[in-house]
Amino acid sequence: MKKVFIVILALIAFVVSVIYHRTQQPDINYHQGHRLFKRGRFKDAVAFYQRALQIEPLKIEALSDLGYAYQWTAKYDEAIDAFEKVLSLNPREYKVKESLAKVYSWKKDYKKSISLYKEVINADRDNIDFKKNLAQVYIWDGQYDKAKGILESILRVNPDDRKAKLLFAMALQYSGEAGQAIKIYEDLLRKKDNLGAGL
Repeated sequence: MKKVFIVILALIAFVVSVIYHRTQQPDINYHQGHRLFKRGRFKDAVAFYQRALQIEPLKIEALSDLGYAYQWTAKYDEAIDAFEKVLSLNPREYKVKESLAKVYSWKKDYKKSISLYKEVINADRDNIDFKKNLAQVYIWDGQYDKAKGILESILRVNPDDRKAKLLFAMALQYSGEAGQAIKIYEDLLRKKDNLGAGL
């Protein structure tokens, strides 16, 4: 009787172990990929994310990280595909939507990028970085007046925002207002030199 009981316990332990191992595979693969991702080993992380998604195709954190891994390895079409899947599952993932906008801008699909940046700005009107990124895309697309409008509004609130000043100078330069652009560039350089002198 004891032998039967031991065999049954061993069988139960084996079944539980197999079930646990199989059901946890998406998490195991995701976490292994995430460890590699955090170390900057994006290409290596991709295989683990893909394995997690083969087992659990709707695992949103694996899809999201896969998109970022593709983004940082210049596989933009694959990144777009992953980010769009995330957004189909959760349209309110604004960080992912902003990353998708960034990838579209890198692919020079400015129309899609601008549309996505407008969506994330509408969802988070206080996010200055989103606005600066939109202004930068407007500059790349040759829409200098729109870029200047955004940047002027940022600089009214925060006149010391270096990135906004630099982008504003670029928009001025490319729109033919070189004199004003030079003054801003000189001011930025002077302030940089002063910061270095104080160290």
